[in-house]
Amino acid sequence: MKCDFCHDRIAEIFIEKGEGDEKYMIHLCTECARKGEFDLQGRNLEGSVRKLLVNLKESLGETSACPVCGQTLNEMRRHHVAGCPRCYTEFASEIETYFEKQGKTGDYRGTVPMRYEQKRSILESRASLQNKLDESIANEEYEKAAVYRDKLKEFDERND
Repeated sequence: MKCDFCHDRIAEIFIEKGEGDEKYMIHLCTECARKGEFDLQGRNLEGSVRKLLVNLKESLGETSACPVCGQTLNEMRRHHVAGCPRCYTEFASEIETYFEKQGKTGDYRGTVPMRYEQKRSILESRASLQNKLDESIANEEYEKAAVYRDKLKEFDERND
């Protein structure tokens, strides 16, 4: 069997990765493995395989792949699951476009159990007052800052 990268030498290293119903099979000769910084001794095997999968997917036409986990944008769309936290930054614009098409705009704020919803609104109100106070001080609007300071003090006394 020939190497998937050089298509010249005989493959001696075989790697199989399964993703759902799909499986990737990579055939490598030792020369291409060395060129690709593929660690044959296993010291950095996981990173080497990940790098190799990214290169293979790019050669198959899937250009966007996460450098950490190797998941492509197509796989993320198909399974609706990110491979790792870095996927969110790598595919940020695509994720945002996807949610806009779904009619969901704005920042995702997470889900909160009903029993904590009131506490959340209290914390958000306090944070809003604190931000206004900080902004007033930064703009040297000390009269406004004094009003916000007093509102914060009253707010804290009410909610303790």
